[in-house]
Amino acid sequence: MPMLSVRSNDQMLDSKGLICAEGDLWREHRKFVLGFMRDHGMRTTATRDIMEPKIHAVADLLTQELGESGGSPVDISSRLLHHVGNTMNHLIFGVTYQENDPKWRWLRHLLEEGTKMVGVAGPLNFLPWLRFLPKYRRVISFITENQSKTHQEYQDIIDQHEKTTFSNSLLDAQQVVTTDSVVSMTLRRNREDSTSGRTNQENSPPAGVDEGSSESTSSQKVPLHIVDAYVKERQTRGHNTGSFTYEQLHHVAADLFGAGTETTLTTLKWHLLNMALFPEAQTEVQRELDECDPAGEVTLGHAHLLPYTQASILETQRLRSILPLGIPHGTTQEVTIEGYSVPKGTMLLPLLWQVHHDPDTWSSPDLYHPQRFLDDQGNVIRHPAFMPFQTGRRMCIGDEFAKMILFIFATKILQRFRVGLEEGLKEDPSQDPVSGISLCPRPFKLVFTPRVAP
Repeated sequence: MPMLSVRSNDQMLDSKGLICAEGDLWREHRKFVLGFMRDHGMRTTATRDIMEPKIHAVADLLTQELGESGGSPVDISSRLLHHVGNTMNHLIFGVTYQENDPKWRWLRHLLEEGTKMVGVAGPLNFLPWLRFLPKYRRVISFITENQSKTHQEYQDIIDQHEKTTFSNSLLDAQQVVTTDSVVSMTLRRNREDSTSGRTNQENSPPAGVDEGSSESTSSQKVPLHIVDAYVKERQTRGHNTGSFTYEQLHHVAADLFGAGTETTLTTLKWHLLNMALFPEAQTEVQRELDECDPAGEVTLGHAHLLPYTQASILETQRLRSILPLGIPHGTTQEVTIEGYSVPKGTMLLPLLWQVHHDPDTWSSPDLYHPQRFLDDQGNVIRHPAFMPFQTGRRMCIGDEFAKMILFIFATKILQRFRVGLEEGLKEDPSQDPVSGISLCPRPFKLVFTPRVAP
């Protein structure tokens, strides 16, 4: 029986969605989303080709923009937010935005400010009475008001998709009627021809038509995105949609977009900064990429040929631990830990920063050393104390998707560019990072110099 669940301050966050949901609601929707991700290659390599080309396409747009920078320093944060965010938009809503689209600029602003606000509001989890102070009242007001606005935007997308789905269903139904008529007429003619001893090949059923089925092929397709999957599930359930309400979908979409975009782009920022701060590690990654496929495109299928490249990403996740306090959990029953009795309902914070910087586990834990994730044969090690996506039943549901984005974006950029720090930079951006809901480096710019083909 699980003894932990996610715990949040109910002044700001409802117990809906995936992050804050509990019990049957959480189990049902986690299972549903995992099923969608499995169908799109995020839990198995068998269907990887569904999502991987889409990530490559977005990463190509980013590298094209970096190539157009002409060696000028680039604020990579805004670029990553746009492109990683659009990757998530496509996965969740089936839409993407132009960078200067006013609606998309507003949504990006809310994500940036919202993550800062949630971090500021952390003390409310322990001292709820703080919500009456002006500072925290403003924070709660910002979060709740803009949550309502974004949920309305989500509903507009859902409504449009349902409208489109309904129109397509009508077209499918018309095609089914037409197909049934053709098949019936063809079979009738064949029976008539057979009585005269002739087989009419010209009037045989069209190729691909199943004589015993008039089911629309579109209904058998894998859902295009999360909203599409939920809409189809609601249609299947009819009047009794159960927990598959619009409100629940709003929260699921917000959880996937907010958590997936923020953590992935922050990790990418740290990784590119590490490549600039530790040029010898960048050189080794690029040597490995050149030997793997110097002329072509590096794919997820090449990962086993790139152990150091993988290790460099893993070390970024360990060293920078972007969620240093993890996600708050709460005990669902009394539990004893190391002789201490923890009452039911107690909030627990998994100190991932300590786990990833424990000197008893990691030698020289404050150094960037990718080799720690490689064994003597150069193979990647899966360390039991490494948990950037947390661990257990409530670990991050999008871990595989995040890994896909990190690998594809990082390899594509490093294959094409030498990454360097902005000339004249006075302070190391990795020092004294900014702490909100995630741990971010201070603002910085990087120079992307096109590499000469080996």
